[in-house]
Amino acid sequence: MKSASHQEKVLVYTNDSVIAQRLNDEEAYLKSLQQLLALKTLSETDRQRIYLELVTYYETRLKITEAYQWALRRQEPNLSLADLEFRLGTLADLAHLKPEKHYRKALQAGLKGPRSVVVRARLVALSSSPVAELRRQAPELRRRPEL
Repeated sequence: MKSASHQEKVLVYTNDSVIAQRLNDEEAYLKSLQQLLALKTLSETDRQRIYLELVTYYETRLKITEAYQWALRRQEPNLSLADLEFRLGTLADLAHLKPEKHYRKALQAGLKGPRSVVVRARLVALSSSPVAELRRQAPELRRRPEL
């Protein structure tokens, strides 16, 4: 592979990943994606596509910590900051990591509707001092008394 051009390497590793995926060879699939990511000349678009593949791979296998780590590297221009932070917070929460920073950023970015109520409730539940957190969130929570 040393004498192969960049395009040839991308083609070989991409083909390897497709074949490994079809054969359900998880180890070969992950190795081929890692080899693609190791190419310094890989375009940012391709890199982001691979990150998405890895996030999806780990989510479907319920390896949420790994999915979260790869999701942190993703740049999703089609998502608003509020939606992105909500997604990262949810992954961090499921992975038993600290989702509070993502949840707060989502609220600051303008997360609205039922998801904002869920986030506020989670912030209260996760807080080391839930009474103080409930007081901070009370004005917004009062707007939705049915919950």
